[in-house]
Amino acid sequence: MRCPTCRETNPPHARFCSACGAGLVAACGECGTRPPPGAKFCPECGTRLSTDPANRPDDAERRPLTALFTDMIDSTGIASGLELEDFQELTSVYQRICAGAIERYDGHVAQYQGDGILAYFGYPKAQEDAAERAIRAGLAIRRAFERPVAGSEVERFGRIAVRVGIHTGTVLVGMMGSGKHRETLALGETMNIASRIQGVAGPNGVAVSEDTLRLVGGVFVTESLGAPDLRGVARQTTVHRVLRGGGARGRMPQPSGGASPMFGRDLEVGMLRDRWQRVLEGQGQSVLISGEPGIGKSRLTLALRDELIREPHLLLESGASPYRRDSALHPFLDLLERGLAFTRDEDAGARLERLDATLDRIGVDRRETLLAELLDLPTEADERSATMLALDADARRDRTIQALTDWVLALSEDQPVLLVVEDLHWADPTTLDLLQRLVDQVPGRRAMLVLSARPEFPGL
Repeated sequence: MRCPTCRETNPPHARFCSACGAGLVAACGECGTRPPPGAKFCPECGTRLSTDPANRPDDAERRPLTALFTDMIDSTGIASGLELEDFQELTSVYQRICAGAIERYDGHVAQYQGDGILAYFGYPKAQEDAAERAIRAGLAIRRAFERPVAGSEVERFGRIAVRVGIHTGTVLVGMMGSGKHRETLALGETMNIASRIQGVAGPNGVAVSEDTLRLVGGVFVTESLGAPDLRGVARQTTVHRVLRGGGARGRMPQPSGGASPMFGRDLEVGMLRDRWQRVLEGQGQSVLISGEPGIGKSRLTLALRDELIREPHLLLESGASPYRRDSALHPFLDLLERGLAFTRDEDAGARLERLDATLDRIGVDRRETLLAELLDLPTEADERSATMLALDADARRDRTIQALTDWVLALSEDQPVLLVVEDLHWADPTTLDLLQRLVDQVPGRRAMLVLSARPEFPGL
């Protein structure tokens, strides 16, 4: 059986393509259920299924999809102030940056429509976290144009604003067009709604529908835009603006919330509780929880958090992410930003002052570290001291790791610290180096490290 999407040859009874994940068995045209091979009637609604491939044009299939639509604000006005060649170059830069962000999160650029770009998440590759990937791609696009890197191609063209709209729904995917001009496209209102939501996102805004936001829980910080009038969309659609990541972290449930009861783990919870008692006596502890996905690693750490909910302590919780494998120290920079209470609208100078004050308290000269650069805080060239200039890149990296280590350990002087870092199988090498340093230095401190990873993680 040949896949209509990528043309890969698959076994006769395959239901999904082994190369791209596209469905190979046509879904029921009435309810969208995908029947088992050889079925003549839909097992869900009883509708007679067509067995003649000629009656199913190009094996079109229903499937859930998250659509992202982005465009450049006031592109017409920008074009009028540039030579045609310059505007073409700007458009190319814009498309390249947007496509890079989309592909970084495994999205598929479906169409370029002038300065508009339509992307799919969840097709042609099926993804359980398609909605989260789409939102992260949208934030990456916004970040590239809202705060362009000094000397970058974007900065050369002046201030460029973009907007992003995202919606999730069921679509029909199949071949469209005729003759030589044929391509695989998704049909349905999902793409139209994403386009209309993009129109209300505002300059450098990322807006998503309620349907999309519901799929990502509290992973992002958002604000409601109500139910604006979306041209051509009949049903009322509630829209939210995504401000940033940093709400509830991924799959981790919150204490005493909707987490299911845990049975048969009394021994493990008791062991964690015993280790915490040693921490209170000044004997720092490190624990690694290893197991297959879904076995309950996060649930164990949640049980410990519930045990400690009435005891004075400081909880630091973060984790590695498959989206941030190339971002050095992301879990600890996330903790530092939250610890310093950075806000999106805060002046960069105020952030820098707060960072300096925190580092001064632990005897660290920020200029000898890479923290300002890693936190994307601008520093003046004349601020670079002779000491810093004398340090090579490896030395600054080492001092950055030690500065974050000292910061965490200093917090334990005021009250016991529980540091939870999950999903180490996705962690970058610098984060692992920092964790190794913490493991080495935590004995004798009132701090406990609880780390989790899948079995393939080789250890620190």
